[in-house]
Formats: sequence, C-alpha cells, structure tokens
Amino acid sequence: MKYSTKSQPTTSHFEKKSLIKFLIFLVLIACLAVLAMRYGWDITGWLRHPDQVREALLGLGGWGVFGFIALQVLGILLVVIPGDLVSICGGYLYGVPWGFFLAWSSAMLGSILAFSIARLLGYDFVSRLFPQKAVEQCNRVLNSRMGTLGMVVAFLVPVFPKDVLVFAAGLMPISASRLIFSYAIARIPNTLVWVMVGANLYKGDPLLLFAALSFAAILLGGALLFQRRHLQSHFSRGGEDQSSLPPPSDPPKDDA
Repeated sequence: MKYSTKSQPTTSHFEKKSLIKFLIFLVLIACLAVLAMRYGWDITGWLRHPDQVREALLGLGGWGVFGFIALQVLGILLVVIPGDLVSICGGYLYGVPWGFFLAWSSAMLGSILAFSIARLLGYDFVSRLFPQKAVEQCNRVLNSRMGTLGMVVAFLVPVFPKDVLVFAAGLMPISASRLIFSYAIARIPNTLVWVMVGANLYKGDPLLLFAALSFAAILLGGALLFQRRHLQSHFSRGGEDQSSLPPPSDPPKDDA
C-alpha cells in the first residue's frame, strides 16, 4: 500500500495564510482611505450640485448609466461619500422609477463588494483573535431574529454610517445571506425617499419635495422608535430565548 508523502496543512500554515490575507486587507483599506482623503470631499461637494452631475453624466451618452453605477460603488468603498447624495442625483438625472432602480441596485453591488472584501481577506484573522466560544456566541446573536431586526433598523436610519457597518459585518460571523437580505430590504425606503427628493428638485415642485422630506423625517423617527421599543422589550425579557436561536454556522475555512 502506498501512502501519500504530501504533507498536510498545519495550523501554523492556516494562521500564516490568514495573516497574509489580513495584511492585504489592511493595505487595501489604507489605499481606499488615501483615495477618500484625496478625492472623497471633492466628489461630495460635486454631488451637492445635481445639475453639474446631470450635465457630466448625460454628456457621456449611454455610458452615463455606468458612470452613475461606478459613482455609487465608489462612494460605498470610500465610505466618506454620502450615499443619500448619490440617490438624490439619481432621481435628478433619471426620475423615480429608473433612478430608484439604478441607485438601489448599484448600492447593493457596492455593499456586496465591500462585504466580500472584508469577509474573504479579514475574517479568518480577526476570528482567531478571540476564543472560539466568544465567536460562537457572537454568531448566535448576530444570526438571531433580534440581530437581523437590529441590522434592518440600523440600515433604515438615514444618517447611520451604513458603509462602515457593511465592512465591519464582513469581519464578524454573520451570515452573508442574512446581511444582504437585511440591507436589501432596508435600502428600499431609504433610497426611494432620496430619489424622490432628487426627482422633485429637477421638476421644481416644492409640494412634492416637502412631501418627500417629510417622509424621510417620518422614516428616521419611526426607525429610531422601533429600535428603542424592541430593545426595551428584548432586555425586559432577559434576552431572546436561546432555544429559538439557530445553531452557529461554521466560520469560513481556507481551502487546503
């Protein structure tokens, strides 16, 4: 009988590989931070003038749509560019139906990319910094009904730093499908509100603009109130029944 002489990967091999990936992640984040400091504020200032954005993107012809998508994705990766401003420009350029679809779908694309970068390059190393029991407990909380509700509410709040949360979620033991589902649902009303604001700015209808801004205020207040009541209810019961929580999912593993 022949035995394979190929050595099996050791724990130190996985640790070295995870460290290398984490260093790549840090370098990438550093590059994005430099780009954000160099260009982020200029792009944000430009987005505050939807008429200039409209002129620039429509001047690209059919490529203007891809320019808008790239702008939204870049805004999420650089973090400092407010996504709400991009959504306003989407409404100003394309109106409510088409502008909403472009703003929402490109936000999903950028967020999935940000989450995947953090998950693929950073999770293995970060998870090894904590005891396995702590990782499993965090897994249970984040992947519970209460954890999902908390994410939806956080993404609903217009002023909440959603892009930072998406990056951070990639470093935590949260289900990718659960994160994407929560983000997709919460992004719908938020994006729709700001696209309506942009569309009404272009039309110059102050009544519809006031209605859109009022809806944004109601959304913010409702999300905060909803979060507060559910948190109070959760802690008054002493936390969610552990039996209702799903078993912790296995953390991502490196391929041998």
